[in-house]
Amino acid sequence: MFVDDVTGEVTAWAVADGIGDNPEAAAAARTAATTAVRALYGRGLDPAAALLAARHELLNRQPDGDTVMVVAAARAGGEGYELAWVGDCRGYELRDGRLCQLTTDHTVAEEARAWLREAYSVHEPPPGWHAHHLPRWEHIVTTTVATASAATIGRAATRDHTTRLLLTTDGVHKHVPHDTLTTLAAASDVRTGAHRIARAGTEHGGHDNATALLVDPVVTP
Repeated sequence: MFVDDVTGEVTAWAVADGIGDNPEAAAAARTAATTAVRALYGRGLDPAAALLAARHELLNRQPDGDTVMVVAAARAGGEGYELAWVGDCRGYELRDGRLCQLTTDHTVAEEARAWLREAYSVHEPPPGWHAHHLPRWEHIVTTTVATASAATIGRAATRDHTTRLLLTTDGVHKHVPHDTLTTLAAASDVRTGAHRIARAGTEHGGHDNATALLVDPVVTP
């Protein structure tokens, strides 16, 4: 997270999930997240450019590690949040009691779903193979920080700062039911809510790293 020295507000965030269960993956996640958040304000970059800065730093410092990541920043003047991501970390917006996913997973499974939506109408059942393969393909990411380019980075935005953001790793959102995630994201205290969301990942059968960040509305000049 980045804290604005003038307003005292936290105005930039990143959640990264190293690829693999080893020290190199953990180091890659730390390097990428720290670099991206510093670049957002220290260098005045937007989230997509900050993610590319993280790629450059990662390849220089941690060439043997890689990670997926979602980056978010509050735009000045209350004009909403900007997000950029690679892989299957997610960003959500809690608005009017509804938790809406802002990002789209960069996975083989999501690519297959997009193809199925284009190839088959609502009245034509898709082939049976998809039900067998999709669960396995959920874990195969198609973009990472180390392989990111301007063309492959995902981008999203919200219209104002009046809502709460939720950033998660797949150890959370691939296991916790959406209704449960919505309830936990509406907690009165963001730190308590984020802790409960991360804990819910393992409580619902997950064995992967589970990380969650809840962001309250930000007031910017």
